[in-house]
Amino acid sequence: MNTPPDLDSRPAKRARTEDESEPVVCCEELWYDDGNLVLQAERTQFRVHRSILCKQSIVFRDMKEASCTSAAGSANVDGCPVVELQDSAEAIRYMLRCMYDTGILERPPTNTEILLALRMGHKYLISTLFEYAASYMHRLFPSHLADYEADGSLFSSADRDPFEFLAIARSTGLETVIPALCLSYLRDLDPGDLAKSVKDHTLSPEDGFMLLFARNKILDCTLLYCFKWALDQHRHPRCVSVAACDQECLVFRDRVSDETYLEAAIDLEHGFLAPWDDLALQVKLCPACKRKAERMHEEGRGKFWKDLPSFFGLKPWEELHDFAIE
Repeated sequence: MNTPPDLDSRPAKRARTEDESEPVVCCEELWYDDGNLVLQAERTQFRVHRSILCKQSIVFRDMKEASCTSAAGSANVDGCPVVELQDSAEAIRYMLRCMYDTGILERPPTNTEILLALRMGHKYLISTLFEYAASYMHRLFPSHLADYEADGSLFSSADRDPFEFLAIARSTGLETVIPALCLSYLRDLDPGDLAKSVKDHTLSPEDGFMLLFARNKILDCTLLYCFKWALDQHRHPRCVSVAACDQECLVFRDRVSDETYLEAAIDLEHGFLAPWDDLALQVKLCPACKRKAERMHEEGRGKFWKDLPSFFGLKPWEELHDFAIE
């Protein structure tokens, strides 16, 4: 298990950056008359039960007694101590809703909810919340090629800034999702989109360069991975027409060497990572040479996936690890 930050430093008092002239409002949905603790995020208060928070959150459980005890002169509401948190009201509301209604965690989350669940589950060490969102991240951005093929639903759009997925994966220690996540950015965003994101400050210049560099490296390596069979000049011993198969490989090699084709291969669903069955109809080789090409294609796909983390400057798959709450 990764070691989390010092617990005392996690739910620190919120800096008073919001407009103090704005009235404090109560969240009616999460305001329990028999609650014994008031959480305040921004200018919204939530009256909840400390026992429920402590049961599900290691951070609330280990929080120093003084943090939840009303000292002389400290804020309180109807005798309940007020704890101000450094989180948005939206984030605290979602976290509390999940803690009070666990049925929410049985429904597919929106992209916004995945981000909130990861952030709050990690910060307050709520295992059910964190694992709920982490499981969807692993499903969307798998570490195994077979899972990638089976699901195929990589990132396509988000309710908010798409690069929040990269930031949250890093900050919550989900290392194994980052390679497929970065690959999904290259599928769905062209270089112009990446440049615009850097200009709009939604993507850091460092990450923009990393993605563009990886894109170029992947395009340069395409023939050496999945299409290596087209470079092979040795026909299968049982080839029935060496000249015809040589010509077919030449035609296909010229086609995939075209920059436009390579751009499409990385953008289209699965692209050059598609299983051989998706490519076979485009290849007019004799049966023996087609079987050899299939074997080389599948080997190339496996090698590409094995090397995928290196394109983004990451450690090998076997050295990538995910944070877990125990």
